[in-house]
Amino acid sequence: MPNYCVAFGCSSENNIFKWPKDGKIAKLWTTFVRTKRKEVPEWKPSSSSVLCIRHFTSDSFTNYGQWQCGYAKVLGKKIDAVPTIHTVSKSSTPEQSVSEPETTKTTPREARVARREIVKEVLTPVMSEGTAVLFKLR
Repeated sequence: MPNYCVAFGCSSENNIFKWPKDGKIAKLWTTFVRTKRKEVPEWKPSSSSVLCIRHFTSDSFTNYGQWQCGYAKVLGKKIDAVPTIHTVSKSSTPEQSVSEPETTKTTPREARVARREIVKEVLTPVMSEGTAVLFKLR
């Protein structure tokens, strides 16, 4: 049985994170959920309570950029990450809300082409200055 995000108005079951074991951080997560769950002010997390990626800012993760570009398969949440985003929409920027991967249907080839374009945009100013750019091949 899948776990669903416990935040008010959200029922995502993708990209979810278990409740933290650290008491201080867990209390902050609980307070976050309680602020919108006015109907149950004594709400307590269960062993299956989770929050989804939509409630965290991009700086709450150790490898968000790599994950979003497709270089990392698993998104690493920082130990001290605290949810801060209450409003959830599927078409927002990462700082407001992270969209679900299933909403974007791209082929692996399209993802590679997009990554190449990003790299090209970043490297173009460096290469146009006439400086030699060396790449270390693994």
